[in-house]
Amino acid sequence: MSMRRFCRERDLRPAGLVGDDRYAVVGDVAEQLMESLAAIIPVVPVSIVATVFVRASQPLSELEVKAAAQTLMAGIEKRGVPIYIPRQDREYSIQVGLRMLTLRHVVKEHDGLFTANPEESPLLDYYANSIAHHVNPK
Repeated sequence: MSMRRFCRERDLRPAGLVGDDRYAVVGDVAEQLMESLAAIIPVVPVSIVATVFVRASQPLSELEVKAAAQTLMAGIEKRGVPIYIPRQDREYSIQVGLRMLTLRHVVKEHDGLFTANPEESPLLDYYANSIAHHVNPK
C-alpha cells in the first residue's frame, strides 16, 4: 500500500493533521490496509470448520459439518476471497480442518457427533473470527 497514493487520492497532508483529524486518518489507513491483506491472504480450513461450530446450536454429524462448511466456502468464494484447499480436494480440506480442531481438543467427537468443547471456546472463537469479515460482510 502506497501512503503517497493514499494521501494524494484523498488530498491529505498528514503533517498538518492534529488530534481527532489525525486519528481518523490513521483509522482509515488501518482499514485500507486490513482490506488489502484480507483480499490476498487465503482462508484456511480450520477457520471454516471453526465457524461451522461457532454457529452450530446442536451436535453435528460429519456430513452436517461438511455440508455447512461447503456452504461457507461457496459464500466466501463468491466474494472473490481465496481459500486454501489442500490437495485441491474440498472434502479433504474440511476433513483436515475438523481433524485439527479435534486433535487440539477444540471440538469433541462422541458417538459420531461433533460438538464444540466449551472449555476451548476462546480458541474456537479466535479461529472463526479470523474469517468473520468474509462470512459476515458489512
